[in-house]
Amino acid sequence: MDFLLQEKLDFFSKLLTCSHDLYYWCYNPKLDLLSTNCPNVTLYEALFALSSCQDYLKEYMQTQHNPLILTDSAGLMWIASFECADGKIYRTHLIGPAFIADISVKTFEKKLSQGQYSLKTKNAILNILHSVPVLAITTYFQYGRMLHYTVTGEKIETSAFQYQSYEKENRDSEYLRPPKKLTISESHGTWAAEQNLMRMIEEGNLDYQDILNLSLIHISEPTRLQLI
Repeated sequence: MDFLLQEKLDFFSKLLTCSHDLYYWCYNPKLDLLSTNCPNVTLYEALFALSSCQDYLKEYMQTQHNPLILTDSAGLMWIASFECADGKIYRTHLIGPAFIADISVKTFEKKLSQGQYSLKTKNAILNILHSVPVLAITTYFQYGRMLHYTVTGEKIETSAFQYQSYEKENRDSEYLRPPKKLTISESHGTWAAEQNLMRMIEEGNLDYQDILNLSLIHISEPTRLQLI
């Protein structure tokens, strides 16, 4: 990344936070985080890692580099633009997350209260949700176009964005989608998963895959959290 582009991105990221807590993220081709202006990196990185967006982005980057709108089943949205060199993605630049529709935090709180989760875990989830901005979709897409122009120097219309497809995904799939099932007692497994997940978040360890096999957090439809 050249120095001039970095200056532009630094300035753009500061503009984003003038009106909203909307953050800028820069990743390498393996989606290792390189830089961000987010003050709470670990929790927001966890939010991205636990959604379907990260896996979708990894797959998308293997064959495409058009700007991309990412959204998960909870209604959280990120916008990605790609910095390329010799036809290959060199850096991935994101802004987000944000909601594009107002949500009821009380609904999340009610669902959380129905689950057997510690107060610490509930507060961690709610703190993330409380801090995510709610933007008009037109405003958010304008920010996305600005991001793409800053990264590439190309002016685009909203129609130039690609959108995350759910055609191959189960809309009722688990939000913290496990890659496999573990044969552990449900009652003990829930407690163990919760403790390990919180420990890993506190330590900044984003390798959650084994822990997520024991998660009981589901999203049944956009903006509604179901705990079973």
